[in-house]
Amino acid sequence: VGSGSVVLHRAVVESGALVGAGAVVSGGMVVPTGAMALGIPAKLRPDAVTPEMISLGMASYVQRAHRYRAELRRLD
Repeated sequence: VGSGSVVLHRAVVESGALVGAGAVVSGGMVVPTGAMALGIPAKLRPDAVTPEMISLGMASYVQRAHRYRAELRRLD
């Protein structure tokens, strides 16, 4: 689920699906495995997500977390 996105009541985002940054997923909408939900209101792009895309995104977040923890310093 991307930054600043909103998933409303009773919406379902299944495992292996993506919600784009800033998207609004309407109440009761189902984002199936392998689909992307993009826009306001979110529209589905079926079969747009592969497991490799999810793995790449996860690896990137973990790598950045390690880097930020090691390199960031307080400014005060």
